[in-house]
Amino acid sequence: MTRNEFLQALDARLDGLTDAERRGILDYYGEIIDDSAEDGMGEEAAVALLGDVGAIARELLENRPAGGEGAADKCVRSGEGGESKDEASAEDSAHMDGGQGATPGALVVSRSQSIPGAFSKVVVRDFNAALILLPSQSGEVALVTQESRYVTYKITREDGVLTIEKQDKRPWYQRIFDWMKDLTLTVRLPGGVSLDAQTINADVSATGLEVCEMRLDTRNAVVRATSCRATGALVMTTGNGAIVARDCSAQNLSGKTSNSKASLAGVRAEAVHLKSSNGAMTVEDVEAGRLACSTTNGGISLCNVSAEEVSASTSNGRVTFSGLRASQSIELCTTNASIRGALPGTLGDYAVDSGTSNGRNSLPERSEGAIRLSAHTSNGAIDLKFEGN
Repeated sequence: MTRNEFLQALDARLDGLTDAERRGILDYYGEIIDDSAEDGMGEEAAVALLGDVGAIARELLENRPAGGEGAADKCVRSGEGGESKDEASAEDSAHMDGGQGATPGALVVSRSQSIPGAFSKVVVRDFNAALILLPSQSGEVALVTQESRYVTYKITREDGVLTIEKQDKRPWYQRIFDWMKDLTLTVRLPGGVSLDAQTINADVSATGLEVCEMRLDTRNAVVRATSCRATGALVMTTGNGAIVARDCSAQNLSGKTSNSKASLAGVRAEAVHLKSSNGAMTVEDVEAGRLACSTTNGGISLCNVSAEEVSASTSNGRVTFSGLRASQSIELCTTNASIRGALPGTLGDYAVDSGTSNGRNSLPERSEGAIRLSAHTSNGAIDLKFEGN
């Protein structure tokens, strides 16, 4: 397919868009093809690289903001509170857009900068770019950003809080495929600050941080914390993406996701709360005052867990464990699946409350003991052994 054939086919599928939106989209894709041709790629090869024209049109129409052009296009005209397109200097234009012929808003500049000053909290707000959060060697906050004339990061300081926020002045149709571009924002942080970091449609990864409190948030992607220490809370949230914590400690550690798995290993905390739906959970080598795990349509596996209180609840998934030690209580619950594992001590150490339907139960329904043990399922077996027996 040639350039003109592609643009005509795309135009024919853009029902419901304004004339201005159509022109902007066709100019945008025309420039992409032209840029590829200037780099030595054949016209038809450049068109083929874009993918199916029908899929592109559907993606554009599905992601069009409510109200048409709306605020997204007004950003380009007004500058969204900052300098307008007409106010930007010629030097900035040449530097940020890569000179004549570059696609408007193309992310071509990688910029490093240090931000002097003492801050009690750092707030990061991004979208369609992965967050890489690392310790600072200099004691100052340092950034590596990917920017253009229209995609920049606004930095503000107020009452000891440093805020780093992406500003995107491109039309909405130029933002849609950012998730394909492996964009990143790297932030290096000194010890002792609090961190609130959020992105969308891209991973969040924190490694080696020592902070007061830490919140990591995204959607449709993974949240990962490795070798991090928080004197307060460590909160990890996402949707449609996994939660992974390795070798971390905090006063309270919580993780929440949906439609994906959650995995903890080497975690130390006074309280650990892990919640998911439609995903499995794996908890290994964890020490906590209280450990609570809940999911649906996925199994829960506990290995070498030590806590005062342990709770594991799911449905349509097995609950399995080994090396599980609890000084006060253990609650294990599922449906349509089994509960299996071995506990320290003897049956006489546990106050048992158990029950199942349509399955074998190795426990008595009731017994007396110092540690409360509750195990319930339906349509599955309860098979618990005691290492001291």
